Amino acid sequence: MNSNPSRRSPRDKTATAELRRNVVALRRQRLTFEEIGERCGFSGPRAYRVYADALKAIPAPTVEHHRAEELDLIENQIRMLIEAAQKQADDLAGLARISSAICRWAERKAKLLGLDSPQVNVNYDAGTVRYEIVGVDMDKL
Repeated sequence: MNSNPSRRSPRDKTATAELRRNVVALRRQRLTFEEIGERCGFSGPRAYRVYADALKAIPAPTVEHHRAEELDLIENQIRMLIEAAQKQADDLAGLARISSAICRWAERKAKLLGLDSPQVNVNYDAGTVRYEIVGVDMDKL
């Protein structure tokens, strides 16, 4: 397919829209990007890119609805894990696995909400622009 959207044929645009619809539908079924890629005949990273492009093309209110669905899923999973932990109070290995799963869900929630995203502060001072990136350990880059 031609990568320039203005030069793509109607058939290419239809195929792209169908691919995006399929990837979003599979993701809503909670498949991983690897699983989506296997079903669609391409890699997991490619499935992620198609999914991300699909979300960019969706009007903002619809994306917010999808984000709300994802947050509900995360909250439900964390709640179920906490309930399971309460039932397994004597099983330290089980508690460790549950704790790890809760941490992964919490990381997903933070990523979905952009809580861990670095922030860029821009300061203008006498014709000079200073950029400050907050929340990034420059030694780890």
